[in-house]
Amino acid sequence: QALEGTTLKADEIYNPIIDRRARSEKIRSTLSVVERYKFYFNLPSSLIEYMRKGKFDIAVREYKKGRQLFQAVTNGDIDGVDDIAADGSQPNALIKIFQYVWKEAQESVVELRNALFKHLSQPWRPYSEQENVIRYLLEVDPGDKDPVVYYLEHQHAWIVEQMDEIYKAHRQRILQTSHQSMQAERRRTLSGIGSSSFIGGATGRDSGIDDERRADELTRALNIEAFADFPAFTHGRDAEFHTWKQTYNALRTLSQTLVRCLPDFWKLSQAYMEDLYRKPDANGGGRRRQHGLNLERVSKCHSLLEGIIERYSQFVLRLTGILGENNVVVDLESLGSQAIRSTLQRLPQTHALLAGHFMTAIMELV
Repeated sequence: QALEGTTLKADEIYNPIIDRRARSEKIRSTLSVVERYKFYFNLPSSLIEYMRKGKFDIAVREYKKGRQLFQAVTNGDIDGVDDIAADGSQPNALIKIFQYVWKEAQESVVELRNALFKHLSQPWRPYSEQENVIRYLLEVDPGDKDPVVYYLEHQHAWIVEQMDEIYKAHRQRILQTSHQSMQAERRRTLSGIGSSSFIGGATGRDSGIDDERRADELTRALNIEAFADFPAFTHGRDAEFHTWKQTYNALRTLSQTLVRCLPDFWKLSQAYMEDLYRKPDANGGGRRRQHGLNLERVSKCHSLLEGIIERYSQFVLRLTGILGENNVVVDLESLGSQAIRSTLQRLPQTHALLAGHFMTAIMELV
């Protein structure tokens, strides 16, 4: 009886000490795990911080590290985690914390994904930079959107918009030139110097003056060494020369835009058709590349490319008079007088030397 009393007394004294020590060890182990994976618990806020600073590469790298850690913890592959349990009959408390933090991180990833897509919609950025953004989006799961198609569609719209702006600016310059020429002609008429015809052709009354203007332009053109030396607006009769020059400059700008933008567009399209951009699998690795081309992707890319080339061709045909403003193509194959006349009326009315020079230059340019 005395021994039993001593045992009970010892339990009353030492059991609380042992329990407190066990809890201390458990807390110490938990803190060591928290300290070891501190980056994970800071992941929701760090993703937002890196995103706002434009450091997408670091944000994606931290996200991938966090994803690997979360998968390892939930699969029980992290040493020390299994030993930290609040109650053996309850799920691991630390795993619950990891799950909560990962849920918060996923909300931050939504903002990161939106920022990446916004970056991708800015087509003036370098191709190499946008290619990295596409890979980042594939790493964080872009959802229902395909980042490659998203970029190609925005790039297509931007190229077409640039060409539209070039053509509209050209039309505006032509109108300004025509207006200046008409004003100069009106002043000369009022001062008694005489009149000549300008853009839009000559009337029957002015046909003789029109022939005189072309002969004067031809004489001066034959006396210069290069068309760059052709006198600019020495008097109002040079309006048609400026129309040719503005037409050539517009075509050159259109061609430069196409040459500058199309190679990168085609490079990305080709990589997309060959399935070089793939989402990682559940383990973080890339899926195996499919053999051959994806016909659906080929059709999509070819459709976008054809749209760009077709738009460029329309502008070339309009500027050279073959295509009217209503996209009505002149029937040149019939060589009918009406078809030829309608085409010539859209071109600057000047002598053959200037017309031949600029048409040759345009053909070489295109």
